[in-house]
Amino acid sequence: MTTTESGGEQVARHRTAISRPQLSAPLQAAARHGYLDGSRSVFDYGCGRGNDIAILETAGIKVSGWDPHYRPDKELQEAGVVNLGYVLNVIEDEQERRTALSDAIKLAKQLLIVSVITAQSDETSRYREYSDGVITERGTFQRYFLQEEIVEFVESVTNLEALAVGPGIFFVFVDKVEEQRFLANRRRKKHDISHLLTLKPPAPGAKTWSDWVAFESHKHVLEQLWQRMLSLGRLPASDELPEEVNTYIDQELGSVRRAAQLTQIGFDPKSFNSSRSSRIDDLTVYFALNLFNRRQPYTQLPKELQRDVNVFFQSYSAAQDLGRDLLFSVGETETIYNACLEASQHNIGFLDGTHSLQLHSDLVEELPPPLRTYVGCAEKLYGDVDQADLVKIHIRSGKVTFLEYESFEKSATPKLILRTKVNLREREVDYFYYQDAVNSQLLYQKSKYMSGGQPGYETQRRFDQRLNKLGLFDFEGFGPPSDVFFETLEREGLRIKGRTITRIKPELSTTT
Repeated sequence: MTTTESGGEQVARHRTAISRPQLSAPLQAAARHGYLDGSRSVFDYGCGRGNDIAILETAGIKVSGWDPHYRPDKELQEAGVVNLGYVLNVIEDEQERRTALSDAIKLAKQLLIVSVITAQSDETSRYREYSDGVITERGTFQRYFLQEEIVEFVESVTNLEALAVGPGIFFVFVDKVEEQRFLANRRRKKHDISHLLTLKPPAPGAKTWSDWVAFESHKHVLEQLWQRMLSLGRLPASDELPEEVNTYIDQELGSVRRAAQLTQIGFDPKSFNSSRSSRIDDLTVYFALNLFNRRQPYTQLPKELQRDVNVFFQSYSAAQDLGRDLLFSVGETETIYNACLEASQHNIGFLDGTHSLQLHSDLVEELPPPLRTYVGCAEKLYGDVDQADLVKIHIRSGKVTFLEYESFEKSATPKLILRTKVNLREREVDYFYYQDAVNSQLLYQKSKYMSGGQPGYETQRRFDQRLNKLGLFDFEGFGPPSDVFFETLEREGLRIKGRTITRIKPELSTTT
């Protein structure tokens, strides 16, 4: 039923369904992690008006959905990915919530996405209490969950781990091998390898011209093999290559090992060695975070991860030992400080003395392994780091702060709207909302937290230089309050337009 009655109170559940012009946040999270690439079917349990279904259908994804009010006649179907999006928080009966979650998990072959609205003090105080939630002015019920409350609820019903990927958004893996694949890829650096494919002259890679000729004649396949080698940091197994590449190598070159030897003629072996080192770092971070979450037996690792263990670590126990050492090391202030110093020396983020390292969230994957592990532990409580714009790694207090700004990419001085502080020592999360602040806090000198390779960096750097040359402001600490900042600019006949500083043209007076 979409309208329930309890104790004389009518609750219109269907009114909570809204129309959105874009994909909902839970399915956006699924898309970021590659679960909407078309290889898996999707079922939307409690799909409301069906906006997500329409968007996914347009993208060519096999998708269906059911809703007790808008699509009651649709069949419940199993799917690779099942979305239970903002359903549990509109059900006022505790047992019915459990039933909905239990029914949804039964439909998921690999992954169930569970999302709810998280607690916000300014929301709950406005409405009348009802059951364990509130009744809104539209006559709908809302249960505002704390992050830890929904984790406990989901895990108690499903007996599976709920992995946070955003505020109130969780991945629950039915397929435990896929869960480990997700955790491994979540922490993995993404490499741009296009610049590594430049061919080298015959010397020194080729011992003879016949070697060079052999490379040239098979180059179209060797390039694909080389990219895969750089991606894995090791030789791929036959089932880790496209079928046509594997067949060609078998027929023309004899073995992957022989083909790999030929790649050394035309490509730089140092690039492969660098990829190998990066992959070992990636895996060490993965095993550290695996221990921080829940240790998995070797048999539940995906086949490709089992190969990684055998190639890079020789044994699973050795891999876990390295992960454990890394995990324990991030509890030491000296380790965090040295890693922050190393990151700063490589122009990753802004080091504020011995207090913190602050950086754009896109740069987290470039951090040294201790800091990637440190932030990864905080993600366990916060969700995906890319939900935030900036990340602040506190060196001494055991905290990580995630900062979200309004129009961060477009604005030269974006306004802070949400600060989420994760206390790793106490395992607590604090939210600080700034949307309604009378005098907003702006982010000044944004280019300090970016890197030269990021889109918009040069434009932002030029803006920051121009602003500094004005000599009007002291940007130490948080900088001037927003009202002082804009009033000072206006007094000087200046204003910010986009990411440029322009002069205000005087208005022409007219006479009649």
